[in-house]
Amino acid sequence: MTEKQSTRDAPLILATDLDGTFAGGTSLARRDLQEAIRCSPAATLIYVTGRSVPATREIIAEAPLPQPDLLIADVGTTVVRGDDFQPLREVQGTIEDLWPGADTVRHLFRDFPGIEEQEVRAPNRVSYWLREGAMEETLTHMTERLDDERLDLIGSAGVYIDVLPPGVNKGSTLLRVLDWLDVPGADVVVAGDTLNDLALFETGLRGVVVSNCEAGLRDRLANRKHVYFARGEGAAGVHEGLQFFGCLQGGADGE
Repeated sequence: MTEKQSTRDAPLILATDLDGTFAGGTSLARRDLQEAIRCSPAATLIYVTGRSVPATREIIAEAPLPQPDLLIADVGTTVVRGDDFQPLREVQGTIEDLWPGADTVRHLFRDFPGIEEQEVRAPNRVSYWLREGAMEETLTHMTERLDDERLDLIGSAGVYIDVLPPGVNKGSTLLRVLDWLDVPGADVVVAGDTLNDLALFETGLRGVVVSNCEAGLRDRLANRKHVYFARGEGAAGVHEGLQFFGCLQGGADGE
């Protein structure tokens, strides 16, 4: 994607990853991006992260970051409101119905070589570190262990492996949230930097890949017309992408 998109007089809905993306880059770049969003009429901010809800609240306080309107956490398996961090039951319930339980997952991979469970306690997800071996080979062998159990596996950043309910990921959950909000996809921009963000871009929504992205994400999204590859890192890259899509007040040049 090389040509700038036409400016649209519509609300902005930004659905963005945090680490390395909205929360990445310099403090000045984060401040500039946040100010641009504050100046955009009727902007909606949705965080879509691999962090748990408690870990997300920590980075919001430490960075600091603005309070989101909605939070999609745990790689798409948890959805809460941004004002009180209570579950959005209309979406969360459908995800919970698909999850067989953490004990089932732990039993499947109890003696699997080269992986170690992360100290992440999430209601609908089990996460592992890849300690030895290649990611793609490990995911293939883990998938072979599933037998008749319906689960999805996502590897990212070369070391993270998430076991999720079938068909549940950042992208599918975002689409459920947008359906609940009853908003058009044309108003939405997604942003990310690792392979666990891939599902966000596979929704077909306009997307921004920041320059500090995982190489595998760039490779998987090459030649996608709805994806903009920013020159800037982290928040600067998100800001650049929003300007490219003409989403910020002042038009496509962000003036």
